[in-house]
Amino acid sequence: SGTLAATGPHRPVHFRIDEEAAGKAIDQLRKNLMQRRQAGDLLGREKERGALKGILGNIEQTFDGTELYPSIEEKAANLLYFVINPRPAASIL
Repeated sequence: SGTLAATGPHRPVHFRIDEEAAGKAIDQLRKNLMQRRQAGDLLGREKERGALKGILGNIEQTFDGTELYPSIEEKAANLLYFVINPRPAASIL
């Protein structure tokens, strides 16, 4: 069916990451990796303006008042998926 059952611990979300905090974390990662010569200056750049904001919005989606990704694990998994997804508007790294 193309889906995996969610098993194991489901920790509640205690904070929400915003676009500014995510951008700062990505910039710091890029700088650290570039200093070690493990990445180029393209790492962490948005392919399309607003892509990061859209990705962060995607992991906060609700349907009928219920979060689609209620646990920190589900949000993290989907954040990774949306970041590496090959569709141009969804990919930033």
